[in-house]
Parts: sequence; structure tokens; C-alpha cells
Amino acid sequence: MSSAKARAGRDVVDFSYSLPSDLEKAVGEAAERWDEANSTTRLWKKDATLWSSQDENKWLGWLDIVDEQLANVSRFKALAAEIAEDGFTHLVLLGMGGSSLCPEVFSLTFGKQPNAPELLVLDSTDPVQIQSLRAKIDPRRTLFCVSSKSGTTLEPNIYMQYFYEETRKVV
Repeated sequence: MSSAKARAGRDVVDFSYSLPSDLEKAVGEAAERWDEANSTTRLWKKDATLWSSQDENKWLGWLDIVDEQLANVSRFKALAAEIAEDGFTHLVLLGMGGSSLCPEVFSLTFGKQPNAPELLVLDSTDPVQIQSLRAKIDPRRTLFCVSSKSGTTLEPNIYMQYFYEETRKVV
């Protein structure tokens, strides 16, 4: 069994972990191979040969997305102002699993923000939950965001069709 201390920025964060000895050995060996191959540097250079060299380079945009978005923050501020000016009351994120977890955590953590639509997250195929969410919103004053990592996830696409039709009825 192992314990470790990790450095997070300038603050020391204490944590511990334990693994069965055979798994601890395998993890340690994998970490050594990663370090010996200079894989962290290669990852930041978006080197697809870390995997299969097929199309992984298409999946590595997350590495520099923060810098890209910060460089364009004025666009987000303008969009937020337009949304507030137009009187939208809700933003409904239609997702499933990994594509909706972070927005749901943000919604629960930060709650309704002043001068912004309330963020609601639909991550369920339960008809009662879908109808409950539908009852909370006015589609004329709601923005819908379809969230899917692949773009082909069935559930968000079905939500999109449903809410498109609900919105079309009233707009």
C-alpha cells in the first residue's frame, strides 16, 4: 500500500491513496514508461503517436481550449448581454452522461446567477423527469444547448427533436 503528497501550485495538498500491491506495481511501471518516453511533453505537443496514430490529433483540442477561449472572452460577454437583453429565462442543456456532468455540477454549485438565464440540465430518459423540466420552462424564453461528445448520442438528439417541436408550437 502507498501514500503520497502532491503539490498543487504553491499550496501543498495532502491526500493519500492505496492500491493492492500488484496494481501498485503495474501503475508504477506504467508511470515509469510514461516518463521515460517523455510522454507528457509529447501530449502537450499533440503527438498522436502516443496512441494509435489514427485520428487522435482530432481529439486533443482540449489541451489549449482555455487559452483560445480566454482570447475571445469579449464574444462571450457580448452573447451574455444579448441573452439578457432578449429576456431569456432558462438555458436547458440536453445531454447524457459525460457531456452533461460538468454543467450539472456548475448549476448545482453556482445556482441561478443575476441577469442570466437559469441553467437546467436534462440527463435522463425518464418521461416524468422530462415532463417536469418541460413544465418549468417557457420555450419562447428558453435557449437549448445539445451536448454530445460524439454528436451521435441518441438521447440528446431525441431531446432536441422533442424540444424543437415544443418550441415550434409556441414560436
